[in-house]
Amino acid sequence: MTAMRKPVLPLAHVPVPSNDVLPRATMSLPAVKQQIGFGGRRRNLPVTVEAKRPRRINEIDCAEKAFFPQLIWSIYLSYDQDDAENRAIVAAMMADLQVWADLMLPGQWWDFKREANRAVMAALEPMFDKNAGGWQSIKVLMVSLLLVKWVDTHAPEPMFTTDFARHIAAIAAHLDRMYGDECDAVEPSAHKMLGKVIARVKQCGLFKWLPDYRSDDHG
Repeated sequence: MTAMRKPVLPLAHVPVPSNDVLPRATMSLPAVKQQIGFGGRRRNLPVTVEAKRPRRINEIDCAEKAFFPQLIWSIYLSYDQDDAENRAIVAAMMADLQVWADLMLPGQWWDFKREANRAVMAALEPMFDKNAGGWQSIKVLMVSLLLVKWVDTHAPEPMFTTDFARHIAAIAAHLDRMYGDECDAVEPSAHKMLGKVIARVKQCGLFKWLPDYRSDDHG
């Protein structure tokens, strides 16, 4: 998987929850200086201002961002939880999901959770292999990685926290290192499947801004 083109959203820069009692932030303006003192004590310091953050954050916007950690969490939850690496991914995705959940007001939380859950289930459904009676792990992960790349390419703003980007890059590297031949074998079918997954998710009301995917268009 290639490096993500857009800057990811560091956890430290994720908006403070909109249900914060005092939704304010202190911002430094390095390009604006204020002169302090006189004579030998005179010096210029950056100006700091207090900015009020919006109290309401759209639950659909957050559901779109929460979709990705919830999708990876759902996939890895089906793997062997006696494996420490699998447990670590599950915990990391749940923590990332909580970042977005914490931005919701009490009245928004259920709508946010419902939209994210419904979209993840819709994304997984076409990947279910009825003949095998389950999911092909490599293919599901390949489709998920391709989806991350496609969304990152077309999103008007960063969609992922720094932690999520780090974990998804580690997953991609692990797949390439351990299952490179299998990944190469399923990649054509993963590209074909991605179009179906995107269509199903858009039917749920998320990512309506995302261009449709064609199997011959690899972004």
